Amino acid sequence: MLNMKTKLLLFLIFITSISWGQICPIDETFTSNTLDKFNKEGYTSYDGSASLRLASGSNNGILTSKPDLLVNVSGTVTIDILASGYNSNEKIFTVKLGNDIRTINLNNSGINNLEQISTLVFSNVALNSTLEIKANSGKRIYIKSVKLCYSNCTPPTFSGSINSINNCGNTVLSFNN
Repeated sequence: MLNMKTKLLLFLIFITSISWGQICPIDETFTSNTLDKFNKEGYTSYDGSASLRLASGSNNGILTSKPDLLVNVSGTVTIDILASGYNSNEKIFTVKLGNDIRTINLNNSGINNLEQISTLVFSNVALNSTLEIKANSGKRIYIKSVKLCYSNCTPPTFSGSINSINNCGNTVLSFNN
């Protein structure tokens, strides 16, 4: 039988190592013109230096998440994009998740000057939404990678003595008195 101090120590060690249901259905680095998680529309071209160019001088470029990829995604979603503008005048693009559209104006340009956009946070995302990344004609951008993550549960709250910890429906730690 474990005493309360031992239970608490085990709990603290365990709680710092747990991931509360973080799921990333999109985590794609563009290393060729073949995409696993996206459909392409308009002008998209792999540039040979491990990034994808969206748009041309006369055509839009659009990446759209493949059907059913985000079927279980809802709530708060975080998207990270590693990108750069084509030049100092062409560095604006949009990210749309469901009905929420964000316009991104990059601070950099050039294929070798990628910028991390971290913390694009979308709240109240509906189930089965679609992710769209779009660059308009004459506003070309380079994209190196896209990562979309969400949490499929809420971390547990604790009160009183610790009998068990439930992680997204699975009991991962319990103490018997």
